[in-house]
Amino acid sequence: VNSLQKHYKPGKYTMHWECVIEMRRLFLCLLQFIDFDQVRMIIAILLCIIFLVHHVTVYPYRSDHANRMESSSLALLVLVTFCNFMKCTIKDVSVYSDNHLIFLNMATIIEAFLPMALLLFSVIEASFFSPKR
Repeated sequence: VNSLQKHYKPGKYTMHWECVIEMRRLFLCLLQFIDFDQVRMIIAILLCIIFLVHHVTVYPYRSDHANRMESSSLALLVLVTFCNFMKCTIKDVSVYSDNHLIFLNMATIIEAFLPMALLLFSVIEASFFSPKR
């Protein structure tokens, strides 16, 4: 247990954060049982954002560098999931419509996720440029 506790802030974060990490892995693995790609990707994006925001609000590690690296890793996970969502959306739209409608639908999708991208960049900025806690 000591090897787990030495990397976290003293207090409740030790076992709590190990459970959060395992829950994230479990939830992302359970998403594989959802048949619809777009629904699975939207839920994955939302879960990744929730875990990112939770990490940034808690900052569970003793080292500021470790907290920032974990924030970057979770932000990258959100970005990769979002790119996968765009890829499956382009694939589905291209099957069912002509080229003109693809660009129209992609513009609508990008406008819908613009607030999420702004939130993601603000979390990254707050993570790297906030004063040390």
